[in-house]
Amino acid sequence: MEKVISQMQLCQKKKKKANIWDKIFIITMLILPLTTLACSWIFVNFNSVLLAFQVPTGEWSLDTWKIVFRNFRGEINDPNFSLMLALKNSLIWFFIGIIKMPFQLLVSYFFYKRVRGHRFFQVMFYLPSIISDVAMAGMFTEMIASNGPIGILLKSLGVSQVPNFLADSRYAMGTLVVYTVWLSWGGYMLLFGGAMARIPLEILESARMDGVGPFREFTTFIIPLVW
Repeated sequence: MEKVISQMQLCQKKKKKANIWDKIFIITMLILPLTTLACSWIFVNFNSVLLAFQVPTGEWSLDTWKIVFRNFRGEINDPNFSLMLALKNSLIWFFIGIIKMPFQLLVSYFFYKRVRGHRFFQVMFYLPSIISDVAMAGMFTEMIASNGPIGILLKSLGVSQVPNFLADSRYAMGTLVVYTVWLSWGGYMLLFGGAMARIPLEILESARMDGVGPFREFTTFIIPLVW
């Protein structure tokens, strides 16, 4: 009996020690993303709100609401400020996010089904998410330059004057949209792919045995189970 009790106590100590190491590992893995979130999002947005309650020189005043009203009134009356243009741009990015989500879900399904050539396209889609933003921005800028691959291709097609896609107002928004969609594509597909990988295979195998095709499998099983 004493031997059994000592073994139980030893198992409890090992389990407690393992739990401690699990907690240390979890805390260590969360330090970097939480620090990044705090510095790059929480602090920045909180500081932006505080700036609205300060005079241009940085001092605080008892007439807080007068300062807030004056700050926003100054922004709105600024000739370079256009509320409708800001609203239009915000709506453009909002609808782009909605429109691209079904395509990202569909491409993730193709990767999940391991169609021919999926590894090549996985690299093409995930590469922008792996490389640093600074390197990606520099590479994209060089790629669309007049002497870059896109410029050379346009010249070979007969375009005499290759525009500056980032400086020309006719092409700047479209160029930024293409870059943003390309850069953010891999992250969403990673989330969708992880969700699809957690779907029990027995469900899909049972569906295939009942004669369910790929389209119905995607619409009737994959999408509801992912969401």
